[in-house]
Amino acid sequence: MQSFFKIIVSGLVLGGIAACGPSAELLKLRDTNECVECKLGKTNFTEEKLAGANLRKADLRKTDFSGVDLSGADLSHTDIRKSDLRRANLSGVTMTNALMQHSHYDGADMSNGNFEKSDLRKSGFSEAKLVKANLQNADIRAATLDRADLTDANLSGARLEDSSLNETILSNANLTGANLEDASLEKANLTNANLTGAILEDADLEGANLTGANLTGANLTDADLEGAILDGATLEGAILNDATWIDGRTCSEASVTTCE
Repeated sequence: MQSFFKIIVSGLVLGGIAACGPSAELLKLRDTNECVECKLGKTNFTEEKLAGANLRKADLRKTDFSGVDLSGADLSHTDIRKSDLRRANLSGVTMTNALMQHSHYDGADMSNGNFEKSDLRKSGFSEAKLVKANLQNADIRAATLDRADLTDANLSGARLEDSSLNETILSNANLTGANLEDASLEKANLTNANLTGAILEDADLEGANLTGANLTGANLTDADLEGAILDGATLEGAILNDATWIDGRTCSEASVTTCE
């Protein structure tokens, strides 16, 4: 009877160990660097080597990728909401049509990454490197991108309402048709940026550098431009109704191209 009891207990312990070990899908990822449509939510990847990994359509919610090398990986159509990717290497990744909301990318290297049509709402990208990143038609509403580097990034058609881009580098960025309503861009570097047709209603551009920027047809109604630098900027057809001009005066409701 005593021996039988030991066998039962032993089996339970062994079963518990098996349950706590890596899943079959994680083992597959380690062996092949590929796990398409896998369910890997709540996994700690901080010790994994995932450069070039194929995780297309995977469920990666609430995962920890902090500091992980994911350079060149395919994360398109993934669900990676509420995850930690701080200081991760995401250079050259493909994350098109991905669900990336409520996640942390602060300090991550996302340069040359493709995030077209992805949902990045309410995520943090402070001091992240997004040089030459493709964020065309991405939803970046209410996100924090303070001091991030988006030099030469493509943000055409992107939604950035209520986002924070204070001291962010957007030089040579493509922001044609982007929606930046109520966004904060204090002291942002927008030199030579293309803001043609952009919506900047109620945007805070106080102290921003817009040298050489193209604001043709942009809507700057009620925007704050006090202290901004507009040397060489193009404002043809820009709507400046009730905007606060660089010298602190308020533009009239009929102001177009120039502050009247």
